Amino acid sequence: MFGNKHPNNVARLTGEALEQITQAIDLKNAIIVEEIADIHEALRKFSSHFAEGLKLFAQREDGLQDQIDALRKRTRELETLITSSHPAIERRRLPTQRAVIPNSAGLHIEYKSSGEETSQRVVIPQQAEIVSVDGKPAVTEFTGYCTMRKAVRTFIISQISAAFDAGTGEAVDPQDWILARCEG
Repeated sequence: MFGNKHPNNVARLTGEALEQITQAIDLKNAIIVEEIADIHEALRKFSSHFAEGLKLFAQREDGLQDQIDALRKRTRELETLITSSHPAIERRRLPTQRAVIPNSAGLHIEYKSSGEETSQRVVIPQQAEIVSVDGKPAVTEFTGYCTMRKAVRTFIISQISAAFDAGTGEAVDPQDWILARCEG
């Protein structure tokens, strides 16, 4: 196309084109190097902040666990103090011979468990925790054989929403029903 007349022009144009391409590549490389440096700095800052955040989280978690452990320890201490040394609290046993309390003498209850589920159960009380409230006995909880679970369970009186004598079907106050059957 250029023929033999213009070899210098072709060489000059080729050299200029190569120079422009080289400059464009150098500019692009400089931009890429700058972007890599920015990304590296951002990652360094993120890593630093992330490490600090993890450290603070671990410290808070340790502090919370210490508080939970302290609360559990204090709860156990208070339970021991209340149940063993407080004069208003005593344990009285219900008859534990199942022949003495036949199934018909059980207590049919509607009970709300700690998981907030309500169920109906027939329970044969065996032992009650009785406290003195204003000089009068009151049942706070009792253990008994649960026919639904086929095992001895502990029941909290305040979680019983309804109670019936399993033998007669008569509605009863669970505290009065249990107290009437206590020995001693």
